[in-house]
Amino acid sequence: MKHVITLVLSAALLTGLSLVTANEAKAQRYVVPVETTYAGWTPFYYDGYLVYFDATGRPFYYPGGRATYVPRHWNQYVTATSRHRTHGRHYSRWYQRYGHQQYRVRVVVPTPPPPPPQPVVVVQPPIEEPYEVEAEYAGWAPEYYDGYLLYFDENGTPYYYLDGRLVYVPRAWDGYTRVVTRYKSHGTHYRNWHKRYHEPRYRTRVRHHRPAARPTPPPPPPMRHDRHHDRRDDRRHDRRGRGR
Repeated sequence: MKHVITLVLSAALLTGLSLVTANEAKAQRYVVPVETTYAGWTPFYYDGYLVYFDATGRPFYYPGGRATYVPRHWNQYVTATSRHRTHGRHYSRWYQRYGHQQYRVRVVVPTPPPPPPQPVVVVQPPIEEPYEVEAEYAGWAPEYYDGYLLYFDENGTPYYYLDGRLVYVPRAWDGYTRVVTRYKSHGTHYRNWHKRYHEPRYRTRVRHHRPAARPTPPPPPPMRHDRHHDRRDDRRHDRRGRGR
């Protein structure tokens, strides 16, 4: 009986006859769900309609209740026909359930289940809290640019980290020549220092270790006025006046 139904369906498709009946026309008003997989066959869809196959393996569907072949430019055409040739027996068992007229309408295309929630990756913002840095370590005293620790690349060019991003120091900085010259002379000490201080927590604005301010010397005491010396000068002046 199954083969007879298939032959009749194939003949109708080849001759272009309408397969719409009164019951099928009524069924067009409904949208029905379809199992994702049944009897080993996973259905195909074209424009939201279930895809069927005739006796020769050509895919067709039912827009408006009329059997219509799927155009060959369908992006799944080759996949669907190849799968029908390989798994035709599964399709036949599936067709026994889903070949009825109530499924020859636009159906609910099953959507895959949502993926499991991925673990939330929290991106830590750049550390804003300043860190203490030793005034000198391994023979190298750190340099600073605008409050940021200075580092040097393999060519001796100074740079720093701004919000976690490497930024080269502008050449217009008044201390540029000094720090480059110092690196050329003490590169070995810098590299030893770099092993300790090139860590994320030091790539932010850090505290300067400035030398303590020198105490201001007290002002000299005011000189005392020697009145006795003034009297002596006055006497000399008087004697000079009298001698004239």
